[in-house]
Amino acid sequence: MRKPLALAALGLALAALSAAPAAATFAWDFAETGAVSDYFQLKSFHTVVTNTGAAPDTVHVNLVKDIPAAWAASLCEEELCYPPFVLDIDLELAPGQSIDLLIDLTPITTPGRGRSHITLSSSADPGQVAQQTFSVVTPDLDLLLIDASGEAAGLGAGLVETAATAAGAVTAVWDQANMGKALAADLAGYPAVVWLAGAGAVYPDAAERAALDTYVDGGGHLLLAGLDLVTAAADPGSPGYDIAARDWLRERMGAAWVADTGSLDTVSAASGSYAYGGASYSVDGGDVLAPWGSAATSLTWGGGGTALVWNIVGTAKVAVAGFDIAGIATDTARTDFMTRTLAFFAAGTTAAEHAPRPVAARAWPNPFNPRTTIRFEVGGEREQPVSVRIHDLQGRLVRRLQAGVAAPGPQTVTWDGRDDAGRGLATGIYLARVQVGDGLDVVKLALVK
Repeated sequence: MRKPLALAALGLALAALSAAPAAATFAWDFAETGAVSDYFQLKSFHTVVTNTGAAPDTVHVNLVKDIPAAWAASLCEEELCYPPFVLDIDLELAPGQSIDLLIDLTPITTPGRGRSHITLSSSADPGQVAQQTFSVVTPDLDLLLIDASGEAAGLGAGLVETAATAAGAVTAVWDQANMGKALAADLAGYPAVVWLAGAGAVYPDAAERAALDTYVDGGGHLLLAGLDLVTAAADPGSPGYDIAARDWLRERMGAAWVADTGSLDTVSAASGSYAYGGASYSVDGGDVLAPWGSAATSLTWGGGGTALVWNIVGTAKVAVAGFDIAGIATDTARTDFMTRTLAFFAAGTTAAEHAPRPVAARAWPNPFNPRTTIRFEVGGEREQPVSVRIHDLQGRLVRRLQAGVAAPGPQTVTWDGRDDAGRGLATGIYLARVQVGDGLDVVKLALVK
C-alpha cells in the first residue's frame, strides 16, 4: 500500500534532518595567537566563547602547557583568574551568552618560547570541539626562526632550531601557522632572523616584506631559505609568480632566479666565499640563483650556478639560500651551516671586512687523555671575535671553551675532555669549532680512555 504523498515527504524531511550535521553549540573568537613578551611581563590572549545553541551548555576548557619550567601559564574566566595548577575549567553558558576566556602566559628568567594548547568541548554535544595554540617568545634571543613552511608539527624548523642551538645560539621558533605573521614590532628585538620556507613553494607576501624591510632598515640581519622559495615567486611559469616579490628578492635581497635544480645535489663554497669558505653540504635540491646588483655568491651548486647569495643593506646583512636548511643531509652538516651563518651575521659590514680570513687550528696531543691543547692564531692588526666550542658527531654542543674577543697573535685553549656540566665524556671523536671573526676551522679530536 502506498503512503500518502504528504506523509512520504514528511518522512524524507525527517530522515534528512536526522542525517544533517548538528549545528554548532558554541563559537570561539580571538584576535591573536602569538606575541613577543619580556620577562615577568604577563601576556594575556583575550578570547570570547559564545553559546550559539538554543539550550544552556557547559563548555569545558582544557589547558596543556608546553613552557620552560620557570614560566607560568594559566586561565581566566572573566575577572576570575585560576591558579596555574588548574588545567580544566567549565564555562556555564545560557543561549546567546558570551564569556571572556583569557589565556595568560608569563616568561620568567628562561629565554625561548612557551605555548598553551587549549581545547574547548561542548557538554551538550561532545562532538563539538575546538583547539588552538597560543604562543609567546622572549625578545632577548640570538636568533629568531620564522617557520612559514606550514609543515606538520614544524619538523623542519625543529631541525634548524636544534642546529642553531648546537651552534651556540639562543634560539626560538615563530610558528606562523599558530602564531600568525610576525609584525615589524615583533622582529625588532632580535639581532638575526632566519625566514624558513622549508620544502614548500612559499615566499614572504607584501605585508611580510614590509615588516622585513623595516627590520633590516633597523640593522637586523636576515636570511631567507627554502627549497622552492625563489622559484615560487620569480619563475614566470610558477602558479604563484609575483612580479613585486620577484623584484623585492632581486633589489632588496640580491637574489635573481635562474632555474630549479629539480633533484638531490651538493652545495659548496665559491671561490673567495664570505663566511662559508671550505663548506660543502648534500641537500635536497632547490633554486639556482644569480647575484643581483651588489650581491655576491657564497655557495654554488655542484652542477653549476649560485646556491646562496649575500648582500649588504645599510648596516645589515641579508642572504638568500636556494635550498631547505632542514634538507641538509646530516645533523653535523646543519650545525656547521648554522655556525657559519651566525658568523656571517656577527662579522662587520665594511668593505675591508668582507674578505675571508682563513683559520688554521690544530690540537696536540691528539689522540689525547686527559687533555689536549688547541692552537690557532688571530690575524690582522686588531681584536677579533673568537669562539671555541666542542661538538659531538651528532652536532650537539657539549663544551664552550672560549667566547669573546682576542688580540692578534697565537692563541691556545685547553680542553680536559669534560662537558659544560663538568662531566667526563666517553671515548670517541669530537669536533672543535674554532671561529675567528668570519673564519672557521674544524679540528677532529680523538678522546681515548
